[in-house]
Amino acid sequence: MKANRLCMDAPDDRGGITRYRMQEEPEYGNILDEKENYDLQQIVMVYVAHARADMENHLLNLLGELFVSEDDASRKKAELIEHYDIDLNENEERLVSTMCNLSVGVYVRGRESGIAETLRKTAVRFLNMGLSVEDVAKGTDLPVEKVEEIKKEIEEKKV
Repeated sequence: MKANRLCMDAPDDRGGITRYRMQEEPEYGNILDEKENYDLQQIVMVYVAHARADMENHLLNLLGELFVSEDDASRKKAELIEHYDIDLNENEERLVSTMCNLSVGVYVRGRESGIAETLRKTAVRFLNMGLSVEDVAKGTDLPVEKVEEIKKEIEEKKV
């Protein structure tokens, strides 16, 4: 069994490919088997860095261009032709366009989720410092109702 996984959150903006395999470690007795009899599972993690990360690995650069770049489909098509000598037919171009829209949507949702979590944590800190709900709402641009909800959650956890 082989499993491949694309990871869009490459650590330190570096791309890489890591393979994980099983290793034989006898616990009792000295029974050993041939590797091909037990090493039936492999996992390959592909860490995709930001587009145009200038890596030596052509595959990682291509994946970054396709999945991480925020360019629109026409720009991605031009990059594929220029840097990878890949000329898409009409059907493939439609697929890239769909994929671009999906990847941009995922990126935007992730960014919005991160911003919301940061604002929530900031509101918690402000409330724990004793600031009023109104001041926290002004300082974070969160609605007063949301800050009141966060305050209620804090008070419930302290009980």
